[in-house]
Amino acid sequence: FNAQFAEDGSTVIYRKSEYKGKLRYSSLNSVNLQTGKTEQLVKPTRNLEGVTVKGGTVLAVNNGKLISKRIAGKKLKNLPAIPSIKNSQLYITIDGKTKQLSPNGTNVGYLWPSVSPDGGKLLYYVIDEAKANVCNIDGTNPVSLGTLRAPVWLGNDWVVGMVDYDNGEIVTYSQIFAVTSQGTHRTALTDQSKICMYPSTSDDASKIVYTTQNGEIFLMNVATSK
Repeated sequence: FNAQFAEDGSTVIYRKSEYKGKLRYSSLNSVNLQTGKTEQLVKPTRNLEGVTVKGGTVLAVNNGKLISKRIAGKKLKNLPAIPSIKNSQLYITIDGKTKQLSPNGTNVGYLWPSVSPDGGKLLYYVIDEAKANVCNIDGTNPVSLGTLRAPVWLGNDWVVGMVDYDNGEIVTYSQIFAVTSQGTHRTALTDQSKICMYPSTSDDASKIVYTTQNGEIFLMNVATSK
């Protein structure tokens, strides 16, 4: 899960879970799509808290410590900020140093963190409030985007996610929405004719891919403005 392409497009980075007794361990792996060769980048651990792929370099936070491994392309000149989740709290690793942010307080849990393409903002979801938020990279000035699950960046000015409901057993409704990163404008990208879930976006902010409850995959072309 959490599969990501490296810069060359021929290598995929992914996390893998395994159980030892009743405890779950996660490892970080790569697979070359041309040769089929696999490599374990981080051994199974209980504390793989965040993973980011920048260019051809894999950056992982394991128990609060940064692990960096270049698998393709040139060496990074500057390390990007890497968000992570530990014990349901939100952390950020900048220049190899990890600190806790938890912009909405430590009495709530956090999920789905990501850094904007320009590196200036942090997107995250507050479980207890059921809302997505955007704040500065240092955790200041949190802004609520309203109900928006599995949120991802669409460029630097928009966020895309899903608004879904269930009856306790199955999802009964889910639409894909786009919200400005300031939370000032919201627009539906799909209607209620299908249950649309878990969007992802292209690096150039021109395409969105999402799935339906029946396993169908759709590609949507979009144009954004500030």
